[in-house]
Amino acid sequence: MPRRARPTIVRPIALRELEVKRVADITPGLRRVTLTGGELDALTTPEGFDQLAFDSTGFDDDIKLIFAYPGETEPVLPMRKDGGIKFPKERRPLAKTYTVRRWDASTRELDVDFVKHGLGTATTWAYRAQPGERVHIAGPSTSKGLPEGADWLLIAGDDTATPAIAR
Repeated sequence: MPRRARPTIVRPIALRELEVKRVADITPGLRRVTLTGGELDALTTPEGFDQLAFDSTGFDDDIKLIFAYPGETEPVLPMRKDGGIKFPKERRPLAKTYTVRRWDASTRELDVDFVKHGLGTATTWAYRAQPGERVHIAGPSTSKGLPEGADWLLIAGDDTATPAIAR
């Protein structure tokens, strides 16, 4: 089978502090958290770096959500640097990767779906998330389109692939 090219957009990774706007249980096993905030817009960081507005055009774009360690209230954050961010080697940020479910630039709403399975860092956060709560994200750094020149696509995945499949 020939390999098909996917058009790709690469952008600097930006660190953003967002706010939970809504939480909804889509199914008994799936919770959607809608994030929003002014840092989705283009801005100049406190360190003086220009940061592009958030964008997510690829069906499988992913972001890192950054959480506080258990028993702490503030997360360990990556450091902003010119052209992106840098994760420290010691005491790394507690980050989990999730696929963007929906991005609406007109309303500045970013949806992230969490499969309710067990008690991991991100799942526990999603169980407890309330409107007004703050969370940091990083990314996406790359957006890829559908393969060009393909006559058809086979799409398959488990529950965690639902956001990419739906997009």
